Amino acid sequence: MNELNHSILGALLLNPSLIDEADLSPDDFSDRERELFILIAEEWKSNHPKAIDEIKIAGKMGGDGAVSFVSSYLDGSIKIDPAIFQSRVRELKKKNLTKEILSSIQSQARSGNLDLDSIRPGLDKYDRLSQPVRDILDLLKPGELLKKLDLNIDWTVEGLIPAQAVTVLHGPGGIGKSWVGLQIAEAVFEGKPIFGRATKSVPVVFIDFENPLPVLVERINKIGCDGVFFWHLGFEQPPPRLDSDDWHIYKNLPSGSLAIIDSLRSSHNLDENSSRDMALIMNRLKEVREKSITILCLHHTSKADQKTYRGSSAIVDLADHTLSLYRINEAYEEIDDEANEGGLFYFGNQGKSRYESNSIFLSFTGQGFELAPDPNIKAIQQINTYIINHPEITQKELRQWISEELGIKKIQRILKLLERGEGRFWISKQESRNRPKIYLPFSGNTAGNT
Repeated sequence: MNELNHSILGALLLNPSLIDEADLSPDDFSDRERELFILIAEEWKSNHPKAIDEIKIAGKMGGDGAVSFVSSYLDGSIKIDPAIFQSRVRELKKKNLTKEILSSIQSQARSGNLDLDSIRPGLDKYDRLSQPVRDILDLLKPGELLKKLDLNIDWTVEGLIPAQAVTVLHGPGGIGKSWVGLQIAEAVFEGKPIFGRATKSVPVVFIDFENPLPVLVERINKIGCDGVFFWHLGFEQPPPRLDSDDWHIYKNLPSGSLAIIDSLRSSHNLDENSSRDMALIMNRLKEVREKSITILCLHHTSKADQKTYRGSSAIVDLADHTLSLYRINEAYEEIDDEANEGGLFYFGNQGKSRYESNSIFLSFTGQGFELAPDPNIKAIQQINTYIINHPEITQKELRQWISEELGIKKIQRILKLLERGEGRFWISKQESRNRPKIYLPFSGNTAGNT
């Protein structure tokens, strides 16, 4: 009888709960030992006994000498200490893996076609099994220690793109996401402001799965991007898809760099409506993020709803920050007017974020986007002045004044204006659901801030 098998199966008979502590499978055993392991696992899953009834298990095995066979695994040398058990499981796996690797080498040698790359995964797995087991508490850090770390939230583009985060920018196809991505790439590489926001100069890699190369070149000629690195699908060595075996190469991008992916949908061949598939892609992007790389993914929405991203909710759930680009009118309402290239665009946080919410307005010039004034800044400034002169005014009173004095009748537009100025010009508070909401001047208010 194999000593390792004996100690492992004996420990499981005495304490079947150990099966939850180890990565064991029937493939780790052979013949009757495999059958015994399967019966122990089934008994544990069904009844969770403190110990396995050897007579009951032997009855299920059947055959000659079943009782003696099972009883032979129980003797005074069996240790049920979890650490010892884990150590022996690892040794068993290493022993089985060694047999598998040697068998593969011998088979290849007989065929005269020795391929060492084919056994590399097995060797890597053997190395991992050989690593010493560490106490899980050695891997954890108390909050007291974390508070001493000199770590602050940093921005690649102030208020819009957080550094070392996965940001998803979504908008309908053809609205100009690629233009925005290229303009951000140019500004960040140069370290110059964009849309009135400061940037941090870092290396930039634009990974293009979407645009025809002539279109990309035409836009680069208009924007600049001389120092930005491009990786295009049409290059001799195209960028690897995020669901391919070569996705790890993105971890080798320059530390601290900004990687812009155009588009998220084109960067993989999986089902964007599958939460499992999208969780895989987003978690891979997070692994890249942990190499001190900032990621901006351009993503599509449906034209029917420019504010809602396309695909599984896992995309936004697992992103760190989300931005949206869509057309609006002067009442901040979404519009679908592709012919109106000179119109107004909303660009800013939309939905999920681990960071502060921020937004700006843009207009398209044909050479790219530029910052546009808030379409209702005059109305906001008038409301601001009124709140300064009438602190603790109720929302009902304020809405009535806006309707009568500013001529804005639609309740939804009034509420949008109040929301727009919240935290920048004024603040609101409500003591309880039964009490009215009141408005006060914001202590950090600067009257010209937009």
